[in-house]
Amino acid sequence: MAKTPLPHAAQSRVLVDWVTESLRTAILAGHFEPAERLDLDLVASEYQVSRTPLREAVRRLETEGFIVSRPHHGVFVAFLTPDDIAEIYNVRALLEAEIARQVTVLLSPRALAGLEQLLLEDEASCAAGNSLAHVEADLAFHRTIASFCPNRLLKETVESLNNRAIAVRRYSLVRPGRHREITESIQEHRDILCALLERAPDRAAGSMACHLQRSSERLQVLVTAQLGG
Repeated sequence: MAKTPLPHAAQSRVLVDWVTESLRTAILAGHFEPAERLDLDLVASEYQVSRTPLREAVRRLETEGFIVSRPHHGVFVAFLTPDDIAEIYNVRALLEAEIARQVTVLLSPRALAGLEQLLLEDEASCAAGNSLAHVEADLAFHRTIASFCPNRLLKETVESLNNRAIAVRRYSLVRPGRHREITESIQEHRDILCALLERAPDRAAGSMACHLQRSSERLQVLVTAQLGG
């Protein structure tokens, strides 16, 4: 259990919805390490709820891929294997490349300026040694691009896939030696933005696919090292 207080979602009229959203936010925010066993009694106590809504929240989060239940062992934050990462990022590359292709002619000048500002702030954070800020900047970069895609199902699918990897990515960035990988990722974002600024759909799609493939490779190497492979 993380020493800092767990985040609380906005109040909802349905208790189990509130518990689910709060616990999901805690996982995405890095309050638990990947593969960490959850002490459900402590979670219930901190959220001041009974085990009944908490069990239903755990069941929902398990179907979403955030949590793994192991009979006779407990409930754990999901930990992605290198194969899991490869599968997630392969699909992301296909879908987000298509998103980039579609939105190249739809992004407004204001949105493009916002993407440029995100990159500048990301570069400044990296230079200051704030590696965790890169995860938030990366999410904002990809979500801004996806927000202009007219296909709602495409956006929802990408968001779901991305959520599965966020906890592992946050955890990875507190490990030593991540600076070079972050600068590589930022440069790949800049390549994508250049293609968008030049209204080049095929190049934007190619740059996005290349970025996600390289991100997959970097994350697989890290997870393999953590597993002792």
